[in-house]
Amino acid sequence: DGELYVTGRVDDMIIVNGRNYYAHEIEAIVNDLPALIPGRNVAIGVEDELSDATGIVVLAECVDGADVPAIARAMREAVFDVLGVAITDAVAVASGRLVKTTSGKISRTKNKELYLSGSL
Repeated sequence: DGELYVTGRVDDMIIVNGRNYYAHEIEAIVNDLPALIPGRNVAIGVEDELSDATGIVVLAECVDGADVPAIARAMREAVFDVLGVAITDAVAVASGRLVKTTSGKISRTKNKELYLSGSL
């Protein structure tokens, strides 16, 4: 009907094997998993230097005492079940570890830098 809906930002798109995935879609999938803190997760695209392929990494803050391997497994299964794409790495971190922007949103850029440097 001549209407336009903006559903995401191009720079938040992760292209894996020629398919487009929006970071916010992946984040919404893992947002409701038990033991994860709602709204405290981020999906990023990470390039593999050897294969030149892009993989999806999900970083998520979890509650204290959570079963980290079970959380990582649940994140992988949930994203695969909904989108049919495998996550390269699922990382559960302690509450407060993910970096926010000055406006209070989770920073994909800064958290990607932390992940790549091994700081998480």
